[in-house]
Amino acid sequence: MPRILFAVAFMIVTVFGPMAASALGEELAWNMTRFSYLVGGQWACAKTVPHQISGDPGPGEHYVVTFKAARGNALREERIGPLDDYTFDAYFLYEPHTKKYWITMADNAGFVELLQSSNGVAYSGTGRQMNYSYSIERVYEKLSQNQLNIHETSSLNHPDETTDFTCVRQMPSP
Repeated sequence: MPRILFAVAFMIVTVFGPMAASALGEELAWNMTRFSYLVGGQWACAKTVPHQISGDPGPGEHYVVTFKAARGNALREERIGPLDDYTFDAYFLYEPHTKKYWITMADNAGFVELLQSSNGVAYSGTGRQMNYSYSIERVYEKLSQNQLNIHETSSLNHPDETTDFTCVRQMPSP
């Protein structure tokens, strides 16, 4: 009897141990490993919105972005905006039944968004703020292990607004 219990316990730890570690947010697994390069350290992101008439980049805002592995094999993106008065939380996950990547987002300005992607790079979906609904497209472009571009197009404003975030990982001071 003790051998059977030991064998069952060993099998549970061996089979479900990696899933438990992932569920506790220690690391990303399976289809979410593609986002592992984002985890670790903070990213400094400069936001640019093209001028509506000339198309030239308008004045920028600066954000601090942190990506962390979260419970349930999800990735959490947290943005803190200009003067620390803006916060944005998003969760990325992969749903194996639909074979889609999903992002759900909420911020302290009352916006909520739900986006989906078949490749984990280009997302599209809808957003809402109070009584306004809008469509949104967001592309996460990995430029290197330490550089990222986030390109957004939203129908919230007319004409559609395009926003770029150019992000660089902040290296810890020696």
